[in-house]
Amino acid sequence: MYLVLIIIVIILVLLYIYSKLKYFTRHHSIPGLSPKFFFDKMRQTGMITENESVANVHLKLKSKFGDVYQFWMGLSRFLTVCGVDDIEYIFTHRDIYDQGDVNINKVSLLFHDALICTKGEKYKRHASVTLPLFRRNKIISNIDLIIDSTNKILLDK
Repeated sequence: MYLVLIIIVIILVLLYIYSKLKYFTRHHSIPGLSPKFFFDKMRQTGMITENESVANVHLKLKSKFGDVYQFWMGLSRFLTVCGVDDIEYIFTHRDIYDQGDVNINKVSLLFHDALICTKGEKYKRHASVTLPLFRRNKIISNIDLIIDSTNKILLDK
């Protein structure tokens, strides 16, 4: 009886250690908040306690960690890239930064027609139209128009 109880306790302790090492240890030098157990990261950023939106949390993390950082939402790790140059490089070198089906399935729940969720011929069609808009000289020269149009859309709703 005691032997079975001791074996069960040892198995539970080993499962706990395994889950801490696998899911809650930072393995890369990418800046970001250290992973916490389950939803503690969402509580720490204010998403649960202060009803902060995901966009506001990402703005705070961007100002704290820079253009590239990692963000944990529950057990899922998200790498966030905010710089225009970095995004242009990733989109133009898509063969290096290939999307896995798992990431596409996660993101496509919210943004099913987004450029990041497409592969193959559909990606090439959409990219030929949208990627020229991400060239730095087009964004910088039209930044005032982009901001004014965004403000107009947000204020109308």
